[in-house]
Amino acid sequence: MKSIKGEFRFIYNSAKYDETVAFYRDDLQLPLLDSWDEGPEARGSVFQAVGGIIEVMEHPATQGSEWVVYPPDLPKGVSLAVEVDNVDEWYERARERKLPIKTELANFNWGQRGFAVFEPNGLVIFVYSIILNENAYTS
Repeated sequence: MKSIKGEFRFIYNSAKYDETVAFYRDDLQLPLLDSWDEGPEARGSVFQAVGGIIEVMEHPATQGSEWVVYPPDLPKGVSLAVEVDNVDEWYERARERKLPIKTELANFNWGQRGFAVFEPNGLVIFVYSIILNENAYTS
């Protein structure tokens, strides 16, 4: 199979723009790659999330705004997963910052150790590390 070049970018609009940016920047400490402020309802921030990009755009309060490109509501059944080197450190930081934990830190039989948090818009983010597990599922 031919390899595909490019990037994976998850983009969404948020009515809680400032809170969401603070979550990714301060709580998860993801590197901020770019941000812009082009006036009312025209702000955005781009974060490096390991091998992908998370782009958060301010959701306009005005329905007729030219900036309404994506729907304001989160789709159902969607979550993000971020693989990190040391999930225990990430979990401790999440607890210290009093982030809303959805799933406590645990080892999973598919070969991952992780936990899940809610971000300000209700999106679930699963943070995990790969662990050696003789019972792990293999492909």
